[in-house]
Amino acid sequence: GATGRRRQSAGCGVEGARPTGGVASVGKRRLRWGADQAGGARGGGSRGVGLNRGSGVRGGQCRNRRVSREVAVVEPMGGMVEIVQRYRPGAQVWAYAGTTEREHVDGPLETAELVSPESMALAEDGTVYITDAGVLRRITPGGQVERITFEPSYLACSRVVCGGGAVYILTDPWQEDSGYYYGIIRLEDGGAEGIFRAEAAYTAIEDMVMGVDGKLWMLERNEGVGQTWLVTLDPRNPERFEVVETVPDGCTALCLDDDGRVYIAQPEAGVIHLYADGALAYFAGTEGQRAFVDGPAPLFYLPQRLVWHEGWLYVWDFNT
Repeated sequence: GATGRRRQSAGCGVEGARPTGGVASVGKRRLRWGADQAGGARGGGSRGVGLNRGSGVRGGQCRNRRVSREVAVVEPMGGMVEIVQRYRPGAQVWAYAGTTEREHVDGPLETAELVSPESMALAEDGTVYITDAGVLRRITPGGQVERITFEPSYLACSRVVCGGGAVYILTDPWQEDSGYYYGIIRLEDGGAEGIFRAEAAYTAIEDMVMGVDGKLWMLERNEGVGQTWLVTLDPRNPERFEVVETVPDGCTALCLDDDGRVYIAQPEAGVIHLYADGALAYFAGTEGQRAFVDGPAPLFYLPQRLVWHEGWLYVWDFNT
């Protein structure tokens, strides 16, 4: 049912490693949008990319099924937005990886190409792991971009997290028999192991990070009951899946500081919450007042990613 929380491990493999279990192959699951559509959007592999304002019907294919969707590209900000920001002197931004082309091309960092990098994690040895339009890729300390492949081939990567000498990948949902599932894969010592699987009919993981306690902290959204929970999973004991706290609807990003406090972003509301000492409380921003305002009483427009690094909380706020 909608509130069911049945979970079990999923088998998977990684390039150069023996699979640890079997999941029946059902072919590629990811929806592929056509690239020849005119108007305000064009195909970007499994994603649509907005170009100009406009609307129209776009077609795509999922396995052997043709699908269509009405797409409207709108201005990201409506009306006037208050912007009062301070910029730290001397800060610089430069291109790290990727070119003007959008392809899965491996090789030296200077010439390798990316499609849609969505999640990044830094390992203890300096390797950067990226989920790139469903594909897991890594950038070695020597500057080589490499693709990591899985079996079954239809497993697509959504988010990647590093911690405790291992790499953890949250998958996109896949179809198996008559059900839909998502899972978490652990890469360690050159092999891969599926440590967690859940039904995707009603639930989804919005974000996932590694905590200082060695647990994976996640935001789980359940459409069946209309709630979102802060949950933990012990990678060494995957049966230890625990609900920590109910959080407001629309919370989609989180991070932990060095003391284990949890910061949770609610993008559409423009608010960041704090879970500490067993209680959830307001931290920053004002609900309903979306703007780019710095200072002791900040306002956020769309806080969509959070990272704690060396004593600072970094907020990716729309385009800032």
